[in-house]
Amino acid sequence: RLRLSRKVCRRTRLKQSRRSLKKSAPRPRSS
Repeated sequence: RLRLSRKVCRRTRLKQSRRSLKKSAPRPRSS
C-alpha cells in the first residue's frame, strides 16, 4: 500500500501539478 500509494501520489502529483500550473498560470516552467 505504501509503495503503490507513493508511486500513484508521485504520478498524480506530477500530472496535477502540470495541469494546475498550466490552468492556473500558463507561464514558462521557471520553477
